[in-house]
Amino acid sequence: MMDFPVRSTIAVSEIGYFARRWLTQVKEATVLGNVTGGVYLLLSSQKVIFLSKGKFRGPLTLNLARHNENLDELQIGTHAFVYPGKLYFPDLALGIRWEEALIWRVSPPVKEPLPASDLFSNLKNLTQLVLDRRPSHQLAQFIPHLLGLQQGCSTPNGEFFYLLENIKLALQAQKSSLIAKALSEVLGKGSGLTPSGDDLCTGLILTFCRWGKIVMPSFRLEVLRHTVGKLDFGMTTTLGANFIQLALKGQADERLILALDGILCGDPDLSACADCLLSWGHSSGLDALTGIALALSFDNSFP
Repeated sequence: MMDFPVRSTIAVSEIGYFARRWLTQVKEATVLGNVTGGVYLLLSSQKVIFLSKGKFRGPLTLNLARHNENLDELQIGTHAFVYPGKLYFPDLALGIRWEEALIWRVSPPVKEPLPASDLFSNLKNLTQLVLDRRPSHQLAQFIPHLLGLQQGCSTPNGEFFYLLENIKLALQAQKSSLIAKALSEVLGKGSGLTPSGDDLCTGLILTFCRWGKIVMPSFRLEVLRHTVGKLDFGMTTTLGANFIQLALKGQADERLILALDGILCGDPDLSACADCLLSWGHSSGLDALTGIALALSFDNSFP
């Protein structure tokens, strides 16, 4: 760091456990994407971290203590060097210091889940809340059908609904080869840094890994671990693959954790859950909600 001129330095207030761990293992990174909320960096290890301008925390997120206009100038492909506790962008003479940042990691659930009837009601009402605010969302509009709330109505058209039904049937069979095949058909499906199919997989896997033993004890988690091991992540983006692999560890963006726990426990309330989902990416939160609904409906225990 001392070998380069530094015109501006930004401190990191909090850093995700995995982001910190991954940063200690590499020496270089490049800008993968510059979005409204911050900057994605691709590490030389093919892991992705996020320099966030916002308050929400995540396993791969570095929450910046303040905004710096230089961040807006970072272009895709811009190079960065990684030093102990620091990042440095030589093109902008910009330093990011994370050595004193608080480490954040998702904690296990602390509250008991609601009865199945209340859980079902929460999921149904949350789906309605987000669809009222974003009615044309491709995947979330299928949730009522997945939950059996549209009985007597015609089955939705479209390839994606067919793929969702395949996932549901594969989960019920609890065979890793079938689940892997069904998930592979949605992996990488969609556009952006995290395709819709990947976000769906993230929501589904996170639900089983965070709540499965309590809410769906008949589902064997080792089946899911074997399933993820069979997926070809070359079919999708690096960021999408990172999110799915973290979900298998029960780790995800704070907003997704809050929304999932809100459905299961009633806290936070559904309005706050909707805000969390709608603020996570352009459509990532709603795609993940579809995966959550798939997971929670796997054993048909809803009334």
